[in-house]
Amino acid sequence: VLSLEDHQKAWLLWNYSENIRIEYQVAITQWAWAEFREQLGAKKVAGKTLERLKKLIWLAAQDVKAELAGKDVYQHQDLAALCGVKPDN
Repeated sequence: VLSLEDHQKAWLLWNYSENIRIEYQVAITQWAWAEFREQLGAKKVAGKTLERLKKLIWLAAQDVKAELAGKDVYQHQDLAALCGVKPDN
């Protein structure tokens, strides 16, 4: 476990040890955001869209944690609403 990268250790501790320190979720979502930005490359994306995507990554981490714990997870419409996306978008 000690040889894992910080975001991997954070994922294990946050999801499986019930140690829900906010620092772990921050590390997880910062890693996910960096991975997403790398894949996005030089493509132009509106600022409002980027902010919604940041929220979605945060909520997705919480959703996976809930799923791993056998709890209810968000429906797609609920995630969209929480991120400020209207149904007609």
